[in-house]
Amino acid sequence: MENEDIYPRSAPIPGMDGDSIMEVLVPVAVAGTCIYYKDLNERFAPEMHILPFSRLVSPILDTINLLEVRQDHPLLSAVVVTVKYQLPGEGFFAGAQALGHYNGGDRREFWQVQVAQVYAHWNQHASG
Repeated sequence: MENEDIYPRSAPIPGMDGDSIMEVLVPVAVAGTCIYYKDLNERFAPEMHILPFSRLVSPILDTINLLEVRQDHPLLSAVVVTVKYQLPGEGFFAGAQALGHYNGGDRREFWQVQVAQVYAHWNQHASG
């Protein structure tokens, strides 16, 4: 994988790093669906409460988005959403703003555009 050396390698959860999360997120994007943070939690750290898990996974998702933007790809972590709001968490929007992709407008509208771009990109990537 391109830029592999940038992904966090010393994740505090064994087996959870950028590569392992990409292995989960890419098929989700290709299928045109979303995955809940709680499902990532159950996959990588079932014994951990969701809040500490979210704090550990968020920087990895931010790094994935940074690498995707550097390759002129959409924000892949748009496919990771909360059960309650059916939107990504606060970190997604803060990260998108830091990358210059989000200006603080309507979150749901921004996310809908982003997730549609993710689906289109990964669908094209999978079939090409």
